[in-house]
Order: sequence, then C-alpha cells, then structure tokens
Amino acid sequence: MVRIFRVDGTFSTLPVPLGASASEMTAMLARKFQINPKTIYALYLRERGLERRVGPNEKPVLLQKRKFEQAGYTDLDKLEELGREDNSYLCKLTDLGPSSSSSLANSQEEDFAGESMEFVDLSARGVATIPIFLYKHAHEIRSLNLSKNRPFDLPTDFIQGCTALRELVLSNMGIKRLPQSLRECSSLTRLDISNNNIVELEHIALNELVNLASLKCHNNRLATVPDYFREFRALKYLNLSNNRFDKVPPVVSETEPLVELDFSFNTVTVVPPEIGKLENLERLNLLANLITTLPPTLGSLVSLRELDVRRNVISDFAALTSIPSLEVLRCEHNQASTLDASWANLRILTAKHNSLTRFALTGTSSTLTSLNLSHGKLSTLSPEMFSHLGSVETLVLDSNTLRVLPDAIGALSNLVTLSVKNNLLAALPDSLGRLQRLQSLQVSGNDLQTLPSTLWLCAQLASLNASSNLIKDFPDPPAQTAPSTPAHALDGPTDDLDLRKLSVVTKATTSTSGRIAPPLALSLQKLYLGDNQLGDDIFAPVSLMTELRVLNLSFNDIYEIPTSSLFKCQSLEELYLSGNKLTSLPPDDLERLVSLKTIYLNGNKLQTLPAELGKIKKLYALDVGSNVLKYNIANWPYDWNWNWNLELRYLNLSGNKRLEIKPGHQNDTSNLPRNAKRRNLADFSALTRLHVLGLMDVTLMIPSVPDENEDRRVRTSLSEINDMGYGIADTLGQRFDTLSLVDIVIPRFRSKDDEAIFGLFDAVNKGQNTGAKLVKYLQDTFSAVFTLELSRLKSGEVTSDALRRAFLNINRDFGNLLLPSLESRRKGSEISISDRSASSVKAGAAGIIVYIRRKRLYVANAGNALAVIAGRGGTARLIAQRHEPFDAGEIARIRTAEGWISTRGYVNDEVDIARSFGFFNVHPAINAAPAVDEIELTETDEFVIIANRGLWDHMSYQAAVDVARTERGDPMAAAAKLRDLAISYGSSSNVMVMVLAVGDLFKAKKGGLYAKHRAAHAAGERYLNLLDREVAPPVGMVALVFTDIRNSTALWESNPGMQTAIRMHNQLLRRQLRAIGGYEVKTEGDAFMVSFPTVTSALLWCLTVQLELLREDWPQEILDSEEGREILDSRGETLYRGLSVRMGIHWGAPVCEADPITRRMDYFGPIVNRAARISAVAEGGQISASQDVVEIIQDVVMQQKPGPSSLDSDDGEDDDENEDEYLDPRDKQDIAALKRLGFGITELGERKLKGLESAELISL
Repeated sequence: MVRIFRVDGTFSTLPVPLGASASEMTAMLARKFQINPKTIYALYLRERGLERRVGPNEKPVLLQKRKFEQAGYTDLDKLEELGREDNSYLCKLTDLGPSSSSSLANSQEEDFAGESMEFVDLSARGVATIPIFLYKHAHEIRSLNLSKNRPFDLPTDFIQGCTALRELVLSNMGIKRLPQSLRECSSLTRLDISNNNIVELEHIALNELVNLASLKCHNNRLATVPDYFREFRALKYLNLSNNRFDKVPPVVSETEPLVELDFSFNTVTVVPPEIGKLENLERLNLLANLITTLPPTLGSLVSLRELDVRRNVISDFAALTSIPSLEVLRCEHNQASTLDASWANLRILTAKHNSLTRFALTGTSSTLTSLNLSHGKLSTLSPEMFSHLGSVETLVLDSNTLRVLPDAIGALSNLVTLSVKNNLLAALPDSLGRLQRLQSLQVSGNDLQTLPSTLWLCAQLASLNASSNLIKDFPDPPAQTAPSTPAHALDGPTDDLDLRKLSVVTKATTSTSGRIAPPLALSLQKLYLGDNQLGDDIFAPVSLMTELRVLNLSFNDIYEIPTSSLFKCQSLEELYLSGNKLTSLPPDDLERLVSLKTIYLNGNKLQTLPAELGKIKKLYALDVGSNVLKYNIANWPYDWNWNWNLELRYLNLSGNKRLEIKPGHQNDTSNLPRNAKRRNLADFSALTRLHVLGLMDVTLMIPSVPDENEDRRVRTSLSEINDMGYGIADTLGQRFDTLSLVDIVIPRFRSKDDEAIFGLFDAVNKGQNTGAKLVKYLQDTFSAVFTLELSRLKSGEVTSDALRRAFLNINRDFGNLLLPSLESRRKGSEISISDRSASSVKAGAAGIIVYIRRKRLYVANAGNALAVIAGRGGTARLIAQRHEPFDAGEIARIRTAEGWISTRGYVNDEVDIARSFGFFNVHPAINAAPAVDEIELTETDEFVIIANRGLWDHMSYQAAVDVARTERGDPMAAAAKLRDLAISYGSSSNVMVMVLAVGDLFKAKKGGLYAKHRAAHAAGERYLNLLDREVAPPVGMVALVFTDIRNSTALWESNPGMQTAIRMHNQLLRRQLRAIGGYEVKTEGDAFMVSFPTVTSALLWCLTVQLELLREDWPQEILDSEEGREILDSRGETLYRGLSVRMGIHWGAPVCEADPITRRMDYFGPIVNRAARISAVAEGGQISASQDVVEIIQDVVMQQKPGPSSLDSDDGEDDDENEDEYLDPRDKQDIAALKRLGFGITELGERKLKGLESAELISL
C-alpha cells in the first residue's frame, strides 16, 4: 500500500505491487480517477526536506519499503501495510497533475542578480540540469556546488566552458556513475563525490584531471580503487573513509604525492608493508577498522606528522615507535599492554582505553604538550618518565590503579591540567606546590586522607576537585607566603622552603590580622570536596578563598556553618551542601552572598529556612528536599517563603513529609515588601520563570498548583508507586532558560494496579528551546501511543513489539508535525530542511522507558539514556544499550541508511549519538528504533536506576549501584545522592536520576534487606565504604572457605599485569563477601580465609565469585599468559579466563577467639585445618566441599521444591509466603539464588588429607 498526496493536501491510498515503476503508478492513478491516460502526470518525492521528480523507471514502493527499514521498522511490522499511514516525515509521494514544462533553469537567473559567479551554489535546488543562464558565465565559475540534487549528466559543452573551475561538489546526489564529461575539466583541483552510491571508479579516468589535488570519496560503496591512481601527480588529499574496503588496495601505496590519507570506518584488518612508500604522507587516518597489527615499515613514513589508529584491535604499538617525525598520535581504544617509545617531535599522545600496564617515554621533554593515559591498568609510574615530560601542559591519568604519584611530577613546570581521577592514591606529593602554571587539579575517586599544604602555593590553580576520597580536613595555609611565587624559588625540596624569604608579590590581599593571603586564596574559583569526611572546620580555610565561584561540600559530616565563614566569598555562585547534618543556616552569611544562583541542601536535617534566603535576588535553583522542614510558610519575617525569590527556575521541596502548605491570606499590610502585598503566600503562580517544582510527599492543602507546560514540570506524587519505593532527582545544569529534560511516571498504567511506566526524555540539542518542545511532546503522548500499540498486538506478537512500535510511531507523528513549516513550492525548491525551522528539525532527544507489569520488567531505550539493575549482592547489570556512533553494529546500520560517521564520532558530522527521537535532518541515519530488553524480576533484584548521560558520563554502572545501596531504604535519597555526586565529579549539564525499588514487589520489609545503612568506621579504601557493612563474625557452627590463586608465584615473578590483577581479584572477592554476608577472617598473600553463618551463603559466594572471575576485565598480559588464557568447552562456554582460583568449603564448630590487637575474629582447631586441606584438593576454578557440606546442600537446596511462579498471575504468592517457614528469609533468598545459578555435585571419593589422620569424602 502507498499513500499518494494531491496538491490540495488530500490523498489516495493505492494497492501497488512492490516492483511497480513510477510510470505504472501514474497509469493506475489515471484509471482510478478516470483521467485521459494520454495526459502526462508527474510524481514528486519529498524526503529530508527536499523535493524531486521521480524518474519513470524508479520504483517508489520499493524505495518506501527501504526507507521504512532504515527508519527501524522490520518485517514484524508488516511493511506492506505501513504505507497506509502518513509517513510524510520520511518520504512523501505527491501527484502534481499534468507536468509543467517550466524548470529552474528557465527562472533562476534573477536569483543570482548582483552576485559574483565565481562561487555558484545550486545545492538542494531541485535542479535537473545546468540552468541555461550559467552557460554565459561558465568561464567565471571557480566553484560549483550541485550537491543534494537528483543525478543528472553534466553537459560536456558546459564543462568545457568552465575553464577556471577549481572545485566541483557532487555529494549527496545518489550517483552510481560519474559523468564522463568530468574528464574535460582539466583545471579542476578539488572534487567531492562523497555520500553517493558509487561502487567502482574504473568507469571514468579521473587521472586525466592532471591538476586534481583533493578527492573526497567518503561514504560510498567502494571496495577497490583503479590502478590509474598511481598516475596521479598532484593528488595530495584522498578520503576513502566509510566505504567497504577490507584491505588497503596496493595502488594506494603507490600514489606517491599523497599528503593526507583517510581510510577510517572500513573493515581493514592488515596495513600493508608497502604503505611505507608514501614518503610525502603527513596525515594518516585508520580510525575504526579491524586492524590487529601494524607493519614496521611505518618507520619509512619520514614525513608522517599525524597518525590516528583509534578503535582498532592493535595489541602491539612497537611499530609506532620508529616513525621519525610523528607529532600527533591517537591510539586509544585498542588492546596494547605496553607502550615503550622514543619520539623527538611528539606533541600530542592519546592512548586511553588500552590495557596498558607499562609505559615509558623518552625524547619528548621539549615537545610533548598533551598526554592521556586514562582508562588503562597502570599501577606505577617511573619517576624517570617525568624528566621527558617537561613541556606537558595536559596530563590525564584517570581510571588506572596508581597508588603513588611520584614526587618528580613537581618538575613539570608547564603543567596546566592534571587529572588523576579514580585511582588508588593515598597521598599527593608535596611537590605539586611547585606547579606555578597549574590551573586544574582533578583527583576525585581516590583514597586520599589529606591534601598537601603546598597546594596553597599554586598561584594559578582555579579548579580543585578531590571529591570521593577519605579526606578529614583541609590543610591550613602556610604561616606567611606571597600570592605569586616564582618558580625558581621552588626548585628545591619544599620541606626546606623558607616561606619568609619569598618576597615577590604581584597581587596581594591581606587579612584583618595583616597576614598576606596565600596564592591559592586568590586563584581558586571552583572547589569540589563532596563525599569525604570533612567537618565544620573546613570553613576556616574556605573563608580565605575570596574568589570562589563554586563550593561543593556535599556528603560530608558538617553539622553547622560557622557564622561569618562565608562573608568574604561574595563571588560565590553555586553552593552544594547536600547530604550533611545541617540543622540551620547562617542568615547573615546568606544575606551577603548576593551573587548566589544555586543552593543545594538536600538530605540534611533542616526544620526551617531563614527569611534571609529571600534577599538573594538572583537565586535560580534551590533544593531543600528530603529534610525535616516543618514551619509556617506565611511567617515571612522570620522564615523563608518562595514569593521573595521570583527568579527561581528550580525549586525542590520533595521528601519533606512533615511540611504542610496551607492556604495563605491576602497580604495587604502596609509594612510588607511591595512584591508580597496582596499575594497569597501559599501560591506559586508568581514564580513565572519556574521550570521544575518538586512537591512529592509534601502535604498540599491549597486548591491548585501551577499547570504544567512545555517549560514547566510539577511533581506532586508520593514516593511510593504500585507498592514500590520511588525516588527522582534532577538538575537544570548550567542552562536555566529552558526545560530540556523531563520524566514520565504513570502509576496504574491502563488503570491496572500491577502496571506502571517510568522513564525520561533528554533533549540532545538544547538550543532555542526546541528541545523543550520535543521532550514535552514525547512526555504527553507516549502513554496513549503505547496503549494503542498494546491493543493492536495480534497472536504471536509480544509486549516488546508494542514498545518498539510506540517509539517508532511517536517519532513519526512528531516528524509529521514539523512538515507544515517545511512545505515549499512543488518544484525548484529553494527551501531545504536547514532553511526553515532548522532548530526544530535539528533537535533530538534520547529516551528510555521502563514498563513494569506484575513482576516482569520491560525496558526500551534510544540513545544514551540508560538503566541499570542491582542484582543480588549489588551486582550492577546494564539493561539498556548505549547507542554510540563508534559501535560496530551502529556503524553498519548507519551506513545502510546512507549515513556516515566523522572522525570525531558524529553521525553525518552533526550528532554524537546513533539513535534518538527527532534529528530529522539526519534521519534515518539516526532513528528511534529502541533496544528492548525483557527481564523476569526475582527476589534478589533490589532496584533499578534510570538516568541520562549527565550521570553515566561521570559514574560507572557499578559505582552507581554501590552509591544507591548506601541509601537503599530511601529511593528518593538514593536518587538525590547519585545526582549530587555527579555534580561533585564535575557534571555541568542537566542530570536526572530515578530509582525504583523493584525489590519491594517481593514484599521485602523495610529495615531488612533493603535497610539504609552507613559504615560504622571508614575503611582504608574508599570503595569499601560504599559496600554493605561487614557482618558480625559468625560463631558456633560456621562454614569456612579458603581460597588460593593457581600458579600465583609464577605470575608474580614473570607477569607485569599481576599487580593490577591481584587488586581486581581482591576487590571482587570483598565486594561479593559484603553483599552475600560473609566475614573476612584474614588474608595471606593472595589467599583468603572467610567465614559464613550458613553453608548456603558460603556456596553462593563461591559460585558467584567463580562466575564473576570469568567476566572480569583482566590485564592483557594475564590473558596472554599460559595461566590466564581463555579456555572454552565443547559448547563454546568459558571454563577458564584470567586468574584461576581454587576454593574449599567445610562446615563445623571451630574455636572462635578475637585477636587482642586487631580485635578481629579468628578461628582455630582441627576444623580450620581440615577446611584448609579441603581447598588444596581443588584445581583452579573448582570448588571442593566436605561431606558435611554436601549433605546440607542436598538436604536444604536440592530437596527444596520451587514454589509456583508468580510471574503471570497473582496466584501462589500466599503459598510462597507459607512455604518453608522454618527458614530464615535470607536463607530462602540464598537457596533461590543457588537454584537460579545452577550447579552439580561430583563425588571425588575419599581423600587422605595432608597432616590429618582420617580421610575425607570430597566432592566438587
């Protein structure tokens, strides 16, 4: 079926065979409407805002089907029936009646009146041939752009007349073969034939263009290039990216003049040695191929300045070290484990996302300015390396396993940006004080317990982020120093520095006591110290920082803000104090902070807010959610009321369950402020610029709240939906002018108590408020569209189909809404998709929907809005797909949809995500087809986190789950903490986080498994503070487990990746130990001794750890070793991978005695000896067990009968509750988890254990 429109806007729907031509379709139209068949009719096709006439032999229905597939529809959607609907946003066929003989060529000259004919742009004009009037100007034309028109032959006589033509653009024309007349253009130097359907170039002798210097062929279907390429004598730039090359054609290596070669986004596996012949090559781009090795002949590229080998599978970078003139090397996202090189000219080196465990660099002391080694596995840095980094301005070492930052870093006198986030640093070197050019220091996510006092000497440090460490205090400034210290004064050890001799002062301020302010006090503008252990005394050093714009002290142990401590911070614009223990705010300080725009006080113990908040006239965002507010909002002289802050864009009062907003009275008292007179103080209507108003769990006794619109979101629901705890937190980020991120929450979806919808839509293009229109449309219409699609499901179709169609069809409907603004005259259109309503058409939004029905969860997402589920033990599992343009599957889909990816990772060089709602300027290369997952929830699932990229760009999935579990008794607090930590880590964009306590569906009691907890004592390593509190040591009958790494001695002696691997091993074991409820008795080397109160929990821990060990991201050196290589069984499943750990379990009553020094429980006696010997029986990856353990497992686990499923019916839930009442609820969960994991028992027979008299019946 196909819908054909008429000029008057009406349409007809015709049943047309798939292979029908346009001429056959016009004949069908003539018969249907009883029109003279001799009358010539024309069909016009509009797509992507452009209109063209359909050729008589083209097949419109086949084209329409292909467009449906590119948009994300499949055969399950009955493509032949989709044509009945209005799909004008994708492609629109119009019957324009008898065709006119008029054409652009006869009517366009006046449009060029007064313009120079040197540069002629006919792109997207609907031209069918060269306009006649251009012939007389042919000799003037230097640049001719014919892109985005239908293919047509270039007249030879016209081309021959273009004697000055230097540039010709034929891109985006659907060309399969180039016009032969091109050969006549001897003056041409630049030819662009990109974004077409060209399969080969043998059909035209481009080598006859003797002056051709630049040839752009990207995004075609080329797999080879002609042999005549070797004959080019002027060709310097060749772009063959986004084609179908699986190898580099040999002739390319013989094209000697080449200066720049782009071979990115192909499927090349091997770079030929012959490439070394290109002695003139300066820039080589091999991004996003499948290259495994690089030839040593790269060293022959004597002119090569820039090399891009990102996103390949290269494991050895040795060949790169021999390139003599290399200045820029980008090699991130590969598989190399070592990089040991010497370059004399290197300026930029980016090697992030490799498995580097060893790095050494020489010869770059005067050239290298930027070095990025983040997301590797580096555990140490050689101090000698820093002597070769003397010119480095940017150094990024994030997400490694560094424990020490060498003191030699202080020699980097040119360093401007230093980032060492998410490592294991316990301290920073004092030598940082020598870095007089340092402007940004990022050390969040380490184990720092303090900061060096020498930081006060950093005269240009403007941004310091040390969030998520173990810092208890901020160092006091030196007794006396100058604000600007010459570098030569700091050349020696800082311990010997005589601060009294530093007399050079370039800018000085003095305190009231006359002491000179330290340099940092005059330079620091942003201070992030969230998620530490700071107390009230932090405000003493803060009071010296007079230039502060941002102060973030969220999630510390602050009870009070000392009076006058913020007096001098009058430039402060953002203040974050969430998650502390504040009971009051200093009113006088607040009154003086006249520049303050943002205040976050979420999760404190505030009962009232001071009226002085109303004097901050520029206050845009205020979050006081999840406090204990309870005060009279009409008591304006003493307590705060929002009607005094009319500039508010964001106001969150949610979670204050004691707060009552009662109807106020009309205020006309003469002594009231003018803006409060005759105003109901309980009303929010005066806040005309408000975008987000949070009133969840607040008692509202007023008749109404502000209406929602495309620029305002009002939340008034409870924090429990369909018996599930629910929390949400968001922020507008740095943009207060629009609402471009919205949530969707629908309790009792379709009026059913066991159905609910949660989700969010995040505008990607946030300019000109267009994102707000799109996300509001998605929010308003999704429920109705999804309900309709569910009702349309036929036999054999499932809920996932309805979800997918809802995404696609809501995108279609919004696209069709944009069409009226894109309509133009029927032919020769000058109006393209970029000329009218461009901002709306170029807007897009990532989206995610979580649909819960009974105990089944469906999740659908498009873009980078994602969801993570926390399973048993807090293990994070991504249940959505991140649609990135660099993903191999997305690359193939985008190419099929006639799109391409630029070297910066943007689709059509415009958008940095691969799927999204909107973006009709690049549709269907970007479409809204969602990734859909279906999950059967179990009692071990705790909660789901839904968030936009504002969170996921700053936090890993596992870290997010760990953080949320620290507040899992309160989903609202968990969501707020995730948001606030994202801000603490430096997120400046908008953030939205939703937390759904799906575990509540299984009637887990508050205070039990889902109880909120905080560690009693801070652990020595920060990640332990995020885990469950360690259980009390079991006594009496105890399950003992011993573990040991197979062949660990050999690995320690010979494998450089072992230090990183052992760290990963220890974290994994401890994480699962805290989650499942075991007690770490002690470690000896790499061996663990742990105890459990039950056999089931011990076995669950062993099985879980063994499975997680197979999934761990081990260093490449470990995986390449004989001990760590991957071994598969006959079915292709992994048996061994990485570190191989043996385990043994025994059950008994050991002697229990606490160590008098460490106060940790220890176990002694024959039971312990036997447990240790049992573990020695196992091989790597095996779990051995005593007969006592096996008997308990067989009795408690294997003999248990599973209760009836509650997935598809409500029946049986009561039976579940009554079953096995003698078992502890935690034991029930352990048993259920063991059954889901699945395991078997293999009896090894009796074994004589070393040092023990009696034999033991051992099983695996």
